[in-house]
Amino acid sequence: MTVPTGFVHWPLVGGPGVVIEGEARLTLAVARAEEFTPPASAISRQIVVRLADGSMPATELMVGRWEIALSLVGASRPRFYFDVTPQHTAAEPLSLALVAPITPSATERLVVNEQLRRDALEAAQAAGLSAEQARASVDNAGTQALDPGR
Repeated sequence: MTVPTGFVHWPLVGGPGVVIEGEARLTLAVARAEEFTPPASAISRQIVVRLADGSMPATELMVGRWEIALSLVGASRPRFYFDVTPQHTAAEPLSLALVAPITPSATERLVVNEQLRRDALEAAQAAGLSAEQARASVDNAGTQALDPGR
């Protein structure tokens, strides 16, 4: 029995118009097959792929769970895991861009949280104003009921 493999690639690691240099370090975390020839322990468990023109070229990997760590020039990206299956062929490789988690930076979270805070404050102020207007209307109606001549 031969080792089952699949293919992965990552087009435009930096995104459209951004060419990032560096390398991808792929490490086998869990092999998916029990009866490999050669045994899984004899297979290289770490592969380093240089980025070419800002992309990771199609790379053949053993079927299983892999971890990717990117060493990039002037950028960073957290490590993550992905699964390679025999369905990931050379013609239809797994696109790591589609399985990479989206992790906003601290400044992006702050902007999002700041906007949410402002929206919540505005809603609270509007609700508080409405509550005060309602109390005033009730107080006014109560005063008019006690003194119909008003």
